[in-house]
Amino acid sequence: MPGDLLQAALERRRPLLEALENEGTDCYRLFHGIAEGFPGLTVDRYGELLFVQTFRAPLSEEERDAIERALRSLELPVVFRHRPDGPAPLSNPTTCRELGRRLTVRTHHPGLDPYLFLDLRVARRWLARHHQGSLLNLFAYTCAAGVVAARSGSSLNVDFSQSHLEVGVRNARLNEIDADRFAILCEDVLPVLRQLAGLPVRGRGARRPYQRVEPRQFDTVFLDP
Repeated sequence: MPGDLLQAALERRRPLLEALENEGTDCYRLFHGIAEGFPGLTVDRYGELLFVQTFRAPLSEEERDAIERALRSLELPVVFRHRPDGPAPLSNPTTCRELGRRLTVRTHHPGLDPYLFLDLRVARRWLARHHQGSLLNLFAYTCAAGVVAARSGSSLNVDFSQSHLEVGVRNARLNEIDADRFAILCEDVLPVLRQLAGLPVRGRGARRPYQRVEPRQFDTVFLDP
């Protein structure tokens, strides 16, 4: 049963969860089914909620009850989602903490991921420790990396989705980042890169209107396509 596997996973993670709490992080994976005996099931914490997702078969009522019992000790509400069902009715946005920064999450929206890729934390932690100056954040999604960089410098965040960039703006405001240190650009990456490098825009990007930018150099480029 997934409940027994989940309880064992929570016990294994106890030292890790204490370390994350000490660094100001309350969003993390509590159970990774493919590696812990129940493929197609993940359990994540995002701030003040627990997010249970299934990627193959939906959970039976008995399995859902077992998971809720195993998570009861955490005293947080549990949200379920079966990913093959596709987009679900919008849930209210909430926030979590990562490395002491507040970030927006939303379990149910037209996309699939809750606005934050937990597996990129190692890169964001590197930025928090080592980045100085200006950051070019490409394929920025909701700009979590740009928020990290803007705390000690500045960031330009490029993505083709205006709605995701608007979540990034919300993230910047949550962390009281001044507007002159955090900028967004809704555009495909290739036309932006060629212009920043002082090169003409060619190919498909040249056959449609695109936003003009001046050539510019950055101290760090964060590229996660």
